Amino acid sequence: MNDNQKKKAELPREEVEFIEEIRSILPKDDSKYSFFYDVENNQISRIYLHSRTMKHLPDSLGNLTALESLELGSNNFQSIPESISNLKSLSYFILNWNKLRNLPSSIGKLSSLTQLDLSHNRLESLP
Repeated sequence: MNDNQKKKAELPREEVEFIEEIRSILPKDDSKYSFFYDVENNQISRIYLHSRTMKHLPDSLGNLTALESLELGSNNFQSIPESISNLKSLSYFILNWNKLRNLPSSIGKLSSLTQLDLSHNRLESLP
């Protein structure tokens, strides 16, 4: 078992399920994504899924409560799940260059958020 497999085996079940859901969405030959682990807490602290062809995020995203940085720019997202409100530690959220038309009202509950990039989307209104 390599170091990444060991880390994954030590993660909470919810986080492992999210990683597997993301891997099932991405093309099989796509290896240009990153999950960064907080070794002390055995939790995912940063996700980089920039410039992928993703169209949706699983609701299980909301289970990653230790997530601090989420980079989802240059995809094809039209919406973000309401479960985003569970990410109380999220401070850095990049959603530029997507196809977002609206945002969930729950995005206002991200109390740690210090940077939000929504540029180059199709937003019709803000919550």
